[in-house]
This record gives sequence, C-alpha cells and structure tokens, in this order.
Amino acid sequence: MRTTPRALDRLADKYRIQAHYLQRRCWLGERRLLSLARRAAHAGVPLHAVHGTRDAVCPVDNVARLARAVPAAIVERVPAGHLASDAALARRLARAIRTLFGDA
Repeated sequence: MRTTPRALDRLADKYRIQAHYLQRRCWLGERRLLSLARRAAHAGVPLHAVHGTRDAVCPVDNVARLARAVPAAIVERVPAGHLASDAALARRLARAIRTLFGDA
C-alpha cells in the first residue's frame, strides 16, 4: 500500500497539533484538571474514566490520580493503548457511555 503525499501531510499536521497541545500540558496541567474533576463531581456530574494500560501518550498513573482525587469516579483500566480505535478500549468506552446514560 502506497501512501500519498497528501496523506503524509495530513498525518504530519495531526501529530504537529498533538505535540503543540502536549507541550503546553493541554492548557490545563494536572492540578487544574483534577480541580475541575472535583468540581464536576461535587456538582453531581458522574465521572467514568477508561484508560488503556499500554497508553504511551498518557501515563496510566494519571487515572490513578483521578481516582484518588475523586473517589466517586468510576475508573477502569483496559489492556489497550491510547486510541479508541483499539477494539478493547472502544468496547469499554461504549459500555461506559451506555452506563452513564442508563442504557446498560
């Protein structure tokens, strides 16, 4: 399978944007993100985190920090990577969404 120059350019753009966000800690930082999660939980917003244990982009320790910061959060670790295109992660995400919206 041959990749076209246009496809390569689009892929490079995608990763350039991702790197830009990661360099700036997605404009949140850990403290800010956990603070927002706590506020959401206190406001009655259910939190359900599904995280791939083989995620090379976001360390799995991040979801452990969320669990400590928001004990009411449902936290699942899945033997998967970073992307929802991973079948195991996609299944768990779909189940989490159905659970949150009462369609389990």
